[in-house]
Amino acid sequence: MKGFGALLRRELAAFFLSTTGYVTLTLVSLILCGGFVVLVEALNGRKTDVPLTEAYYDSFYFWLVALFGSPILTMRAFAHDRETGHNAILESAPVGDGAITLAKFLSCWVVFMALWTPLILCVAA
Repeated sequence: MKGFGALLRRELAAFFLSTTGYVTLTLVSLILCGGFVVLVEALNGRKTDVPLTEAYYDSFYFWLVALFGSPILTMRAFAHDRETGHNAILESAPVGDGAITLAKFLSCWVVFMALWTPLILCVAA
């Protein structure tokens, strides 16, 4: 796993230091928090048999991000390398395929978890 830390840092920087990363974070935050607000306004003080969080998990907004978020992130990670030509550099570098794959996976997982933090803040509020 030689070079794993550098690859992970590079992958995270490619997302968080780009405009598309912040646009993605903004859009997902709007979808998640907007869906939460719509659900709270729809209930408007009425009693329900299920908790609010469980009702949100059945909503369209939750599943929109859950089903399309991870494929978009992973496709972006591989397409960005192909577009910039970094895949040829990575293939010729003295770094194993396992380290490259694990760094891409872990960076996409960290970004996916970062996408869900606004929802946690909405529930806490």
